[in-house]
Amino acid sequence: MLNKPITFHWMWRRHWQISDSIENLDLDGILRMAQELDGANVKSVLLPYGPGGIDFSLVIKDALEKTNQLIMTIALPAYGVSPDYAAKILETLNRFAPGRIGVNLVAGRWGDEGNGPSEKLVIDHYMHDPSLIDTLEKRVAISEVWMDKVMALMKNHKHKTHMAVVGSSDTTIRIANKHCEYIYIDDNLLRRPEQYAKITYPKPILIVDPLIIEKPEDVNNVVYDDNAPPRKQFHHIVGTHNEVVAAIKNIAEKFDIYDFMIHTDQKDISKLLKLVKEFDKMPSDNKGEMEHFDISNDDRRPEGSTLHHEVFERIGIKENNLKVFSNFISPEECRAIIQSIKDVNPSSEKPVQFSPDGDPLTFRKDWDINPYIDKYKNIVNGVIEAEYPIRVLVRSAKIAEWTKNDVYDLHINDLGINDFNNMSATIYLNDDFEGGEYHFPAQNKTFRPKVGDLIIFPGNMYYNHIISRITSGSRYTIPLWYTFI
Repeated sequence: MLNKPITFHWMWRRHWQISDSIENLDLDGILRMAQELDGANVKSVLLPYGPGGIDFSLVIKDALEKTNQLIMTIALPAYGVSPDYAAKILETLNRFAPGRIGVNLVAGRWGDEGNGPSEKLVIDHYMHDPSLIDTLEKRVAISEVWMDKVMALMKNHKHKTHMAVVGSSDTTIRIANKHCEYIYIDDNLLRRPEQYAKITYPKPILIVDPLIIEKPEDVNNVVYDDNAPPRKQFHHIVGTHNEVVAAIKNIAEKFDIYDFMIHTDQKDISKLLKLVKEFDKMPSDNKGEMEHFDISNDDRRPEGSTLHHEVFERIGIKENNLKVFSNFISPEECRAIIQSIKDVNPSSEKPVQFSPDGDPLTFRKDWDINPYIDKYKNIVNGVIEAEYPIRVLVRSAKIAEWTKNDVYDLHINDLGINDFNNMSATIYLNDDFEGGEYHFPAQNKTFRPKVGDLIIFPGNMYYNHIISRITSGSRYTIPLWYTFI
C-alpha cells in the first residue's frame, strides 16, 4: 500500500492549438488547456521557455481566473530575466491567483548545444559578454546566483510561489535543496543512485510518457500529434490501464517518488487524462498485479489464468530459474556475428553512463536488424518454453556492444516500465573483456560469461540484477526479451 497519494503534473503541449510563436498565439487554446487539466485534477502545468518564443507569464491571466486549483508553472531563464524583474512578475501573477504560480528555473538545454540555432540566438542577443553564457555549464552556474537573489527579493511576498528546477547536475541539485519545492528528473537519474541520493529537500517529479494500450500489437499503431517537435518517441511505462497504474505505484514505492509529470506527444490523450483523474480511485493494494490480454482462443495459451503475476507464480522464485547454457553458440559462429556488424552503422546509441552534470559519457551501440537476430530469437524462444512451464513470444532482440566503463546498476527488467520483459535472455558473443558480469543479489550469484554462453532468467523483481562495470575491452551480446502468451 502506498504511503502517500500520487500527484500528477503536465507538460504544456501543442495539441491545444497553442503556438509558441507570437504570430500564431491562441489565447483560447491556453484557456482550454488549463480547464481540461484542471478538470482532470492535474496539480500543475509546466509552460516552457524557448528562445524566440512567447512569454507565458503575460498571457495566462484568464486561465488562472477561470480554473480552480491548477498551478501554472512558468519557465524563466537566469540568463534572460533579471532577478528584480522576475520577482515583480511573480508578485503580480500571484494577485490573480494567490498560491497558484510556480517557477521552473532553466539553464538552457535545447538539444543543440555547440552553436545550434537556439543557443546561437540566446548568445547573439545577450546584453553582456557572451562568453559568460556560451556553455551549459556556465548557464547553470549563473542560475545558482540568480536563484539566491530572487529568493532574497521574494522573502517578503505575501503569497507563496512554487519553485522548481530541472536536471541532475550537482549544481542543479544544490539549488533545489536550498530553494525549491520540486526538482524535475528523468529515469536516467534513477539509474544513478548515488546522484539521486543527493536530493534531500525537494520533491522529485519524474517525467514520464505512459502508453495505455489494449493489446501488445497496439504499440505499432500509436499516432502522435502533427505539431509535436521531431524527436524519438520512447515510453517507459506501457500496458493496459491497470498495468500502467500498477507500474506507477511500483515506481513510487521503489524510489519514494509520488509526483509524476506527463510529457507526451500522443495525439489522443483521453486515456491519460482518465488515468490521472481516476488514479486515486484505483485499489492501492493490488501488489503490482498485472492484467494480461484475452487470448482465450489462442491454442498457445498456458493452462489457467493468463495474468502476468500468476504466470510468474507458476515459475516460482527458485534459484535454479537462473539457467546457464555453456557453448550454446560455437566460437566460430560468435566471431561471424560480431564481424557482421563491424561495417554497419548501429540502429541506435543509448547513453549508459553520465557525468555529474548529467551529460552522457559512454554509449551502448545496438543493431536491431541482422539475420543472426532472426535466427536466434526463435531458437531461444524454444529453449525457454522447454525449460519453463510457460509459452512466450519474442518482444525485442538486438546485437549490443558495451564498451569500457559501461555499467548497469541494480534494476528489474519487468517492472511495468520496460514494456513486457517477462523473460530475459542474453547470448555472449565474446569473452575477451574484463568486467561485464551478471550479479544477482537475491540469489548471491555472479555469472562470468564465456564466449557462446546463454543465460536465461525471469524478468520480475525476484531476479533484480547488476551488470558490472567493463574495465577493458568491448562486450558483445545478443540480448533478448520475451512476453508471456
